[in-house]
Amino acid sequence: MLQGGIFAHGVPMSAIEGVCEGSYWQPMQAWRLKPEWFLRINPEGRVPVIKINGDYIPDSDIIVDVLEKSYPYPPLSTCRNITCRGQNIFPAGMAFFKSKNPRCDGTESQFVCELDHMNHHLCNEGPYIAGQYVTSADIALAPQLYVLQTALAYYKNWTNFEQFYPALNLFMKNMYALPAFMQTAPAPEVVIQGWAKHWSC
Repeated sequence: MLQGGIFAHGVPMSAIEGVCEGSYWQPMQAWRLKPEWFLRINPEGRVPVIKINGDYIPDSDIIVDVLEKSYPYPPLSTCRNITCRGQNIFPAGMAFFKSKNPRCDGTESQFVCELDHMNHHLCNEGPYIAGQYVTSADIALAPQLYVLQTALAYYKNWTNFEQFYPALNLFMKNMYALPAFMQTAPAPEVVIQGWAKHWSC
């Protein structure tokens, strides 16, 4: 498996959490230009990409679905109403990050509202999104929180997760401590470099 940038982190996590025997991934954050051999097997150059049964699959959602069907234990899938929880956090966080006047344009309050909703859910239903066990919903959300936490702290000096969102902060610590997360997470400096283009917009 070839891992893409910071937004493709969840796919190799799924491979490890799903106990895919012989799984292998190669991070590509350092590749400014994709090599010729990669473009030959994947002309569009999309990442992440995985090779299964001789076929190359370059779509994150399809990859996770294939992994879940191929390696059903431990189960990572969950029902739709659980999977969609937290799906608005990242776009709200991105809008807040890009905003030059977040308190006036409402982007900070919208981001805070999304964090409040997730913190409340985890307080009542946690420690993970679906309850006691890690599922694909957690694997999707944790990398997004990681890059938001890193970028917001560096560029906006926004470090409110621990102080105002205890259940969400515990969720993040639990997810970050997973071997699957530690083995596949981009270094903070990679996140910071990757988000520089958004900061200058």
